[in-house]
Amino acid sequence: MNNFAAECIAPDAPTNGSVSVSADGNQATYSCNLGYVLKGNAERWCSTEGYSWNGTAPTCSREKTLAATNCYMKVLLLTVSLRQIR
Repeated sequence: MNNFAAECIAPDAPTNGSVSVSADGNQATYSCNLGYVLKGNAERWCSTEGYSWNGTAPTCSREKTLAATNCYMKVLLLTVSLRQIR
């Protein structure tokens, strides 16, 4: 933990996510909404030099899970099967 008064402006939350800043303003912690995954570091620190956040802000991107793919395939197979019955 850094022992200085933070001078950083609170960072923007990523699209489809959120950011919380520690009480002392030195640390930003990022998270994503349900169904999204964080790309990049979940934490950033306020720099003493330049009064800016270290690193690059993370992003939230749509989660691609095996379960979602399996669900899609089952619907597709059911649709094809129903068309063959007709």
